[in-house]
Amino acid sequence: MTRNVRALAKVFFGRLFENDMFSSSTAASASVVWLLALVATPGVMFSGSQIFSWAHLRAMGIRLDDPLVVDRALLQSQAFHLDFVMAVAGIVTMIVWSSLTPDRRDALVLGPLPITAREQSLGRLLALLKFFGMFIVAVSVPTAVAYNFVSVGAESVTQFPGRVLGHIVAAVLAGGSVFFLLLNIQLVLAAVFVGAQVAGAIGG
Repeated sequence: MTRNVRALAKVFFGRLFENDMFSSSTAASASVVWLLALVATPGVMFSGSQIFSWAHLRAMGIRLDDPLVVDRALLQSQAFHLDFVMAVAGIVTMIVWSSLTPDRRDALVLGPLPITAREQSLGRLLALLKFFGMFIVAVSVPTAVAYNFVSVGAESVTQFPGRVLGHIVAAVLAGGSVFFLLLNIQLVLAAVFVGAQVAGAIGG
């Protein structure tokens, strides 16, 4: 990774927060912290509120000798958490929607510089991956720990690490599918409506 790519990634990451929601870089830093806490809280709170329900379901499954009682509940609950991750990914992507693709300022500032289109693309991709990773960690890791802590019984405690990892992987894939789908939609729209003009300006 070249120095230009690293520098561009840092610049593009900051540009993601230059929109109507964040009035300045200082406001952006404070707002992002609160936004990360906001997306991390619902899953943890919901999981904690279900601790007695999961205990009852495990006892019922043991009493009826039917493990599918818990399995069906796990499937429904996991689906709810993944739907929440996808919703958060969609909302977060829309917040920075206007900053995802190159604009006129990028063309005017970066066009005259000795920076290739490939370096610009790599820098923007790294910034987007950092942004996505920041939010997906906040929305998936705390919930994965809390959810599996209350849903895994003492008889299955050895499965706890694997279930936490599985929840995180599923959340990353679910959130990533929405995030990059919306990104591709915007890229297609940009290519259709302003593609040739913007590409020519950026290429210098």
